[in-house]
Amino acid sequence: VTSNLRMVQGVVNIYIRNGLGGQYNAGDMMQEGTMALIRAAEKFEPDRGFRFSTYAMYWIRAAVKRSQIFQSRVVSVPQRLHENHKRILRVEKELKHSLGGRDPTRKELGEAVNMSEQQIERCMKAMKQRIFSLDQEIQNTKQPNNGDINKDTMYELIGNRSSDDGEHNKIQRLFMRQDLIETLYRHLSPLDVDLLLLRFGLMDERTLPHGFGGPLTIAEVSRLVGLKPDKVRRMINNSLSQLKFLIANEWGDFERDLETLE
Repeated sequence: VTSNLRMVQGVVNIYIRNGLGGQYNAGDMMQEGTMALIRAAEKFEPDRGFRFSTYAMYWIRAAVKRSQIFQSRVVSVPQRLHENHKRILRVEKELKHSLGGRDPTRKELGEAVNMSEQQIERCMKAMKQRIFSLDQEIQNTKQPNNGDINKDTMYELIGNRSSDDGEHNKIQRLFMRQDLIETLYRHLSPLDVDLLLLRFGLMDERTLPHGFGGPLTIAEVSRLVGLKPDKVRRMINNSLSQLKFLIANEWGDFERDLETLE
């Protein structure tokens, strides 16, 4: 093993000479290659008539390549996806040449690489994933030489966008609330609507007495309207039963709008 360590160094030097020394950790690749060399020495069978260097080089290249794949992405992707992606790109280029410049369809590409369309889509989607640092500074391509003054980061951009989306969602919820209240008044009596608004916290808190706000209990609603709790509960349940059939279609629209705001 000691006398063949130069083979590991030779494989790692290929990445360094190609300008990838700063992108990958050469020490990690050396360790992986050395472990592969030890594994090759354990499994080597001289009786087969092959030289040890020929046999060990296969193990070293596979280990260094695997280390390079793991270091190339922050979120690791299985090695088989890397191999499938390279094969898909190669076959796609060949098919495009044979089809006269036309891009092959997913079905044609799947038949050529012996993979289903779903497998190809999953592989391409996994390899297209990109990761960006939140501390990365945003470069203005229109003014590349404007210096480092007042440069925003990805974190600040996302934070501003989140605040803008929050204001937009707040306004959308306000419109939905008003639309829902108008719908209730179209189908129920004013007293029934007031009970529902108080019970589920849709009533404007500025119109409520001090100390009342948000969704109220049956007892609190009964004290505000001057009715017994049992009667309030029956009236609310009857109103909900009526609404279940009266605005079933409109309620589906409300639910879809709420899902888009979450």
